[in-house]
Amino acid sequence: MKAKNYFLFILINFVFIGNILYCQTNSGNIVNNERGNSDRSLSKNSRLAAVRQLRLAQRYGDPGYKQFQSSSIMRFYGFTGYQLVTITRQGVGNVSINDYIYPAPYNADPLGKDINAHAETIMDAAGSRFGIFFNPLQGHSEDMYAILELDFRGTLILTQYTAKIRHSFGELSWGSGAFLFGQYFHPLFLVESFPRVVNYNLGATFEPQSLVPQLRITQELGSCEFLLGIMGQSFLQTYGISANNNVYLQDAIVPNIAFGFKYRLGSLGESFYGFVIDYLRVVPRLYSVAVTNGHIITYRVNEYVDAVSAEIFGHNVFNWGEINFKLLLSQNGSSQALISGFAVKTVNTITDYRTYVPTNAVVFWLDAFYLFHKSQMQLGIFFGYTQSLGAFTSLYIDSTTGNPIVYSMPIANQGEPIDYAYRISTRYSYDLGSFRFGIELEWDLIAYSNLMNKYGKGVFPQPVNAFCPIISLDYVF
Repeated sequence: MKAKNYFLFILINFVFIGNILYCQTNSGNIVNNERGNSDRSLSKNSRLAAVRQLRLAQRYGDPGYKQFQSSSIMRFYGFTGYQLVTITRQGVGNVSINDYIYPAPYNADPLGKDINAHAETIMDAAGSRFGIFFNPLQGHSEDMYAILELDFRGTLILTQYTAKIRHSFGELSWGSGAFLFGQYFHPLFLVESFPRVVNYNLGATFEPQSLVPQLRITQELGSCEFLLGIMGQSFLQTYGISANNNVYLQDAIVPNIAFGFKYRLGSLGESFYGFVIDYLRVVPRLYSVAVTNGHIITYRVNEYVDAVSAEIFGHNVFNWGEINFKLLLSQNGSSQALISGFAVKTVNTITDYRTYVPTNAVVFWLDAFYLFHKSQMQLGIFFGYTQSLGAFTSLYIDSTTGNPIVYSMPIANQGEPIDYAYRISTRYSYDLGSFRFGIELEWDLIAYSNLMNKYGKGVFPQPVNAFCPIISLDYVF
């Protein structure tokens, strides 16, 4: 892929023919421009995901790049991070992404008092990261790179502060493309264009951001860039009958498939627009259990649900900063920390055989920032909106609850189904060498509903809101 993206680990002026000499002058320029809006000095040939990931892993800078020698066989990188979050009511979170995503739903006691109307403060250092960048520009393997990156967030509350693999992949490049294999960001997440918020959640759950094992091919044709990927699931999984589990995708046999397109503007392709289409089939179960004449009988069933999600995005680069946006129609997006899922359409009353349809949600977010003080300081704003659309057809109604059977639990299997949510935040950040400081003021409004109509859409949603100041301190190495 063409460089200039915001988090690109910049191997500037490395030419893959002739020599691998490093230009010290441009190295300083890279550091000075790290928080810059375009990084116009970047090499077009630095298209590898491994290089981009090195920038992203360190979030907003690698001041140690001056000490990186092209003769190194491997490069250690990362940051030690601390985050302080105060929320004006109890929160709902996902440990594998972040400790806080949404304010918790209204929960009244017998006297009508809201149990969740109590503030909390979270201190977190588990988001610190450590990575190894293997084989940068070495001999006959100069077009082959690899990344192994860890954080310490674990995958469950019981494993928090346990090392967890975020990225583990290699990538082989050629003149106009690359082949990636291993665990990396799902194609619905763009490393060039995502919410640049101070919060470690990177805009969840308005921004899909699953880390998945995959095979991915990227190919450039002029100003156009094409992507094809086949993916599995990792620690973010589809929510279904047995809660979160990747067995639903494994039993589908067909992997998750994504196709992407970008059209780059300008001589360096700094700005771009494009889309991604994502296909996901899951198998909710392999057998049903029915009761006939007082006997429990197990039936083999062939149940599945197909879902297609699509997003359009824009990455606009200016001299003063960036404006990024995304519009997404999500189906069965629980494995992306989105609020869509799937639901039961029909039930055979004798065998309990079921058919399913996806439930839908629309998501929009806009993120903009302004750079000043030699691009070391940033002022930014984020707006996110998501709305559950339910199913596009009527659903089976469970006689015991009066509700459809819907599998779209929000975050960490907590709370009630989400009907809609808004988020507005403003932020300030400052980079000084290896030191980074950020402060963000975030306001969330979210509506939960414990009653649904025949389309699986919330009835009489109950909104709650919370204010959340966030402070982040990082040391980059």
